[in-house]
Amino acid sequence: MSIFYHVDRNMSLKQGQKIELVHYNDIKPEKLQKHIDKLFPQGFSDHGERYFLSNEIEVKFEKSRTNPNILETNSNSKNAIIEILFEYVRRSHFFNKPSRFQSLHAFHSLDNAKYFMKKFSNSDGYIWKIECNNTFKANMNLLKLEGSLLVLSFIAHEYWLGLPGGPNPFWEFLLSPPIKVLMRID
Repeated sequence: MSIFYHVDRNMSLKQGQKIELVHYNDIKPEKLQKHIDKLFPQGFSDHGERYFLSNEIEVKFEKSRTNPNILETNSNSKNAIIEILFEYVRRSHFFNKPSRFQSLHAFHSLDNAKYFMKKFSNSDGYIWKIECNNTFKANMNLLKLEGSLLVLSFIAHEYWLGLPGGPNPFWEFLLSPPIKVLMRID
């Protein structure tokens, strides 16, 4: 088993916990339940529940504070759009790779987990040492909405190929359950 570090922004993990996928069977209306059962019959990780099942995006564009000629949407909506775009590229061309919606996201070093926590979590949450065998390494810096559709397609392919995609990759690991929670890092 390999050791990783996970930033638990929901503060939901416990020492000794075994993380598995969760199958949701309470989705309404029924046609949406059938849709998720077809797409993800094994279930979802917390990430999938948050971004695929529960995230309601509001694509409301506002003028950028830094450049009034650019329209922006809120970051929560951007994240959801990135997630579905990368999922459909994965499904189309890299079906053997793990879905982000069925993975726990982690880092190989404690320093990278601390950096992620500082940059994306405002220091909320905990860092956990975890153990897992089923992993996929990708450059998290490629998860962005920039450039033309051609560029977006290209960077999504670079991500799923596990390529650095630039000079300063920030490697994340998609961990496929089962995952064992070892201990909280204080």
